[in-house]
Amino acid sequence: MVQPADKLRAVYQQIADCAARAGRDANEVRLIAVSKTRSLEEVRAVAACGQHDFGENTVQDALTKIPYLHSDAIQWHFIGHLQSKKAGKIPGHFQWIHTIDSLKLAQKLSSAMQNHQMTVPLDCLIQVNVSAEESKSGLAPEAVRPFLD
Repeated sequence: MVQPADKLRAVYQQIADCAARAGRDANEVRLIAVSKTRSLEEVRAVAACGQHDFGENTVQDALTKIPYLHSDAIQWHFIGHLQSKKAGKIPGHFQWIHTIDSLKLAQKLSSAMQNHQMTVPLDCLIQVNVSAEESKSGLAPEAVRPFLD
């Protein structure tokens, strides 16, 4: 049976190889281990091997792990579509959100941060729907600049 440390080393080696081929420093690459569907014990084992960034796509599942793996070294990333009604559960649990796809969601997150009196900023990535597919979430490319203003 392959151990988590062996799997993690193999992934980091692949990152190093790809970075070298691209003429980049592998230290510029951040590996986010997607921990959805994984048990607390599995995530804990990977964290013990030195993995610091974990991604979850549902708030409910994340909250079964985050309180038990709280460490300044660990960064939690919300990587799925976030319904604005669940924005209040993000502050204090996640350090990153990868899926800001509307002004409404950004405003809800801002209010939630203020309500929780959070002083550490929430790092956010804006999701842009470059394909213009209605089934996909994200801001239209032409809406990004007004959104940022």
